Amino acid sequence: MEDKTRALIVTGAVLLLILALIVAAIFYLIRFIQGRQVGVTTTNTQNTINFSPSPSAAAVLENGTVNTPVVTQVQGDFKTYNGTGFQLSYPKNWGLLTCSNSQNIELDPYNSTDQLKVACDYSQKSITVIVGAQCDGQASQIGGLNVITSNKMLSQGNEKSWCVKTGGTNLLFTNRVSGNEVRGYGKVDQSQAIEQLISRIKVGNAS
Repeated sequence: MEDKTRALIVTGAVLLLILALIVAAIFYLIRFIQGRQVGVTTTNTQNTINFSPSPSAAAVLENGTVNTPVVTQVQGDFKTYNGTGFQLSYPKNWGLLTCSNSQNIELDPYNSTDQLKVACDYSQKSITVIVGAQCDGQASQIGGLNVITSNKMLSQGNEKSWCVKTGGTNLLFTNRVSGNEVRGYGKVDQSQAIEQLISRIKVGNAS
């Protein structure tokens, strides 16, 4: 009788151990799948860009000041923005947002009203230009500049990125698209317009 009791106890302990292993395996499998879903999805696994998802603000200049942006007069169908070490021409019917706490800018394809020296935190417009970004990955050519492209899914929609290696100050363009009305997103993919804009960047001609 004692042997049967001992056998039942051992069998029960083994069954509990197996059950615990199964539960642990299921738990870690779920965590692994969730981690893969949260991770970055790129169109080319060789192309990676190190940057935060959509912040508009970045560090101020080394001397503690922020460059004051200049919007020149409209020339034809374009307005011109002079940054530090680069000049950017964008459609005259787009709006420009500049930051008081960084050199970064945002472009608004839906409203031509400019907003200057805004205290930026996270992106307000669907197109963000982060100045001084780190560009890592395999580059292709757009308008004579080396550009690293990336595409990933965010919680609210899709984000396409172009990290432009200018030889001086790198520029990270992002365009976020969503079917919902969400801050920092638009409903139209502006990829073609952004690539045309990148092809017109002038390096070292800004004042």
